[in-house]
Amino acid sequence: MIAELPDHLVRKIRPRRSVPGSAKALSRRAVASLRKKMAGRDAKGRLRVLEKGLGEGPDPELAPIHEAALALVRDLSAEAIQGAELDVLAAASLFTRRADGRVPIWASLVASRSLSDAVEVAATGLRFSLGAASAGWMTAVYLMNRTDARGWIDDGIALRHLVCSAPDEAYAEARDRALVLRPSLNLLDRAYLADLFPDEPWADEDLRALLDENNPHIRRYANLLSAAREPALVSALCAKSSHDVGELALDIVCGIEASAAIEILRGVLPAMLVKPQYGPLLKTPPRNIATALGLFRTREVAEILAPHLGSAILGPVVAAFFQDNPTLMDVLETHATGRGGRAAAERLRAQRSGNDADAGPEAADDDVPAILRMRPWRPRKKKDKPATTVLEGVTLPEDYEERVDLQGDPSPCPALSEAREMDAGEVETWREEVEAKKYACADYVYTRQRRSGSNYIRVPSDLGLSAWNEGRARYLSSSRVAWVRHHGLAALPGFIANVVLQSLDYEGADDYFDALASFVSPRMAPSIAMIAARRKKFRPRAERWLTRHADVAALGLIPPAVGATGPARLDAERALLFLARRGADAAVKKAAGEYGEDVAGVIAALLARDPLAIDVKPIKLPKFLRSADLPAVRLESGARLPAEARDGLIELLSIAPDGYPGIELLGEACDASSLAAFAAALLEQWVLGDAPGRHEWMLSAAVSFPSEAATRRLAALARDWARRKKVKARRACGALGALGTDLALLHLGHIAETSRFQDLRDDARAMLDDAARVRGLTRDELEDRSVPDLGLDPDGTLTLSFGGRTFAVTLNESLIVVVRDSDGNGLRGLPRTRKEDDVDAAKVARTRFKELQKDVASIATRQIRRLERAMVDGRWLEQGDFLALVARHPVLMHIARGLVWEAHAKSGDSRTFRVAEDGSLADLDDDETTLTEGESVRIAHPVRTRDLKTQWLRRFEEYELLQPFEQIGRATFAPTKTERAESACHRAEGRELAPEKLLGLLEARGYRRNDRGFPTLY
Repeated sequence: MIAELPDHLVRKIRPRRSVPGSAKALSRRAVASLRKKMAGRDAKGRLRVLEKGLGEGPDPELAPIHEAALALVRDLSAEAIQGAELDVLAAASLFTRRADGRVPIWASLVASRSLSDAVEVAATGLRFSLGAASAGWMTAVYLMNRTDARGWIDDGIALRHLVCSAPDEAYAEARDRALVLRPSLNLLDRAYLADLFPDEPWADEDLRALLDENNPHIRRYANLLSAAREPALVSALCAKSSHDVGELALDIVCGIEASAAIEILRGVLPAMLVKPQYGPLLKTPPRNIATALGLFRTREVAEILAPHLGSAILGPVVAAFFQDNPTLMDVLETHATGRGGRAAAERLRAQRSGNDADAGPEAADDDVPAILRMRPWRPRKKKDKPATTVLEGVTLPEDYEERVDLQGDPSPCPALSEAREMDAGEVETWREEVEAKKYACADYVYTRQRRSGSNYIRVPSDLGLSAWNEGRARYLSSSRVAWVRHHGLAALPGFIANVVLQSLDYEGADDYFDALASFVSPRMAPSIAMIAARRKKFRPRAERWLTRHADVAALGLIPPAVGATGPARLDAERALLFLARRGADAAVKKAAGEYGEDVAGVIAALLARDPLAIDVKPIKLPKFLRSADLPAVRLESGARLPAEARDGLIELLSIAPDGYPGIELLGEACDASSLAAFAAALLEQWVLGDAPGRHEWMLSAAVSFPSEAATRRLAALARDWARRKKVKARRACGALGALGTDLALLHLGHIAETSRFQDLRDDARAMLDDAARVRGLTRDELEDRSVPDLGLDPDGTLTLSFGGRTFAVTLNESLIVVVRDSDGNGLRGLPRTRKEDDVDAAKVARTRFKELQKDVASIATRQIRRLERAMVDGRWLEQGDFLALVARHPVLMHIARGLVWEAHAKSGDSRTFRVAEDGSLADLDDDETTLTEGESVRIAHPVRTRDLKTQWLRRFEEYELLQPFEQIGRATFAPTKTERAESACHRAEGRELAPEKLLGLLEARGYRRNDRGFPTLY
């Protein structure tokens, strides 16, 4: 049995006549398309380089062919192609590929002459190659005879498409011509023709000859894997060229029997998962192999793939295989290895068991929410769209305010800090380059005449700023943030004139956006709106700017929003509607009013549009989405949505912008728990599908319809990805920030402190700042108030029941879960179930206990370090906040009991106390004490409280109290007189410390690693 490819994989193989749909047919516009490409600017430039190479090559007899081919390429027409000699056409094939390889000459040859001629031209071209003059490939390129066996100039894929899609008569003629040509060619060139005709036995013939002569360059023949049919030959070539199997795995299973294909791919797969010594471990080759294996839906293949379910590379492919073959799911119980594999297997089984679509009555059509029946978000007909009113000449009012708001300092560049000033001659040279519109920098210029410690010279500030603002010098050698810091608002005109979206796609994009966002000005608002609309990566940060400066943004967006139709107006309208959805509609109306009644009327009409009608086309849903496996969504009446309405819900979630009111309408019409389960299942399918960014809407569904379980899962993903996958972590952090719950913000704070990616930490901190600003708090106050209670009782305990037996669960001072039986005896964990226990109650108790353990483990270290930092910083809490947020908090009370606290009255008096087991406050003599109104509380520090150790150590030893971190016995250090006079401390000289211990100590003290793994941040 040979594998049959599904439609979506047919286009991924090299074409065959035996696989319908794999070959692209000849285009009627072949000649016209080629002429258009050769007339392009880039192609003309490369043809000029070929012209300069005329007569430069080592083979002067080829000059006439070179000249004729160049003339042909410059004036391509059907008549010219028909009248050209074969060797001229062969040279022209090289020239067109050199000029623009996206449109090869073969289709034009077939359209103007015949397929057999194209095959002969291809064979003729194998004796030619291109060479470059000594000055390089950008100066002069010439035609020459091929003298080595480096490989084929063209891999033949375009011509192979034409061969495999040709009518039978044309194919037979071309095949016969190739048969005549093959004997006169060497083995490498014969293999080229064999690859063009994959349905002929030539590939097997050539492979056999290669293996017989033990050719050392066998990898050059790897394309024959897509045409060979003898398993032994394919296996031998795969053994010598295993890397190419990953690219041609689907071709292999289309050509040989299943048993042989499985054996070959099974043997190659492990090597594809080993990171090479140099370069990254690629995802595509091993995934291609796993996909090819998955075409054979057998238990043998299931056992091969199951161990890779937990793999970051193969996991999505393996998951898809078992989702498509649920009858093989039992293989996962014995073959899914590793913690990640077992967890993924459990989630796969949960996906299957979670589908209750057949349970309960189906809702009648009239009961289905109208938004799912009508789908108002889809594009409307032109006659149904509101008329567009254009107001010309609307400009900003004269009395607006603007400022620069810079966050942080740019990293200094030593080479620029040592730059010298330009002399008069250098200034004049710079002026000439600027006027000639050459590449010119407005701040520093690199020079080879090094007179100081740097090769850079500084452009006079006033001249550079003038050239920058006028658009004559569009580039900077330093960071753009440094340019803003130096010139402030004076540099704004240049930034507005030089906004180039492509700059956000390359190195330095973050610096570029930070510079733009530092201008809190109506003039910058249209540029920020454009970025929000057209650059997904920077959309959250752009939208954050818009919401933070809603008044300023609205004022600047009004003119383009009422101006001429086009991209600028669309961007401005989207941004204004976004602000209105975010609760800033009053700011938008107020800004519109400053422009007069006509403008206010146009903006009022914009805001009055049907918020459900957004004219968005449905997107193509991912192949890994299995809607049939999703749990049913139920209406408030208990009836479940029918399949068509469920598909409408998926379509809505896939296109809904932030704040789309249709989400709220569905939340009102449907059962909240079923919507949350549906969203959580979408999130899980997204993760199983490798969490692609283009389908981030599946992640956003868990924000639109949140649940505690989904938030917990999302937090786990965010923390895991924050260690190794920055892009995915940023998406997960965005979802946590959008959720805004205490649990979500807690995990966001953990990432803001611990991720090794600096820009991810900055993003997480910005999201926390936004959340704090919304609540009217500082960051520290937000963190104090976002510690979840984890479902514990007010006294910090949790009671679990096995029916007849109960257990008290609590935490110790280090936030480790502690279990005690009804007699108060400590246990290592929940005991085994006995015969007299209630099985169902015990199962519920164990599930709750495991959830508590996971939740505590996810916050313990972070909370202990946060309080330790509060001790070091000497941060005060008001008396009421201390009692509510610490001493009586179900989680933090356990940490508080292991610490000594300091209270400070308005009169200036200070005293120390601790939090007792019963929640009361006790002084040094163990007498109960209380806090009076107006007192402030902080964690005592031995530097500030000199007698802390002598006073409190005995009391803590007496009660056998342990501390969550060093406090009473914390070492303190003071510089000596000698050290104060020096710039370095030599106390640790000569001491040896294990690197791992040093890194751990630094991280415990607040240092953080940078992107390269070094602890340079604090």
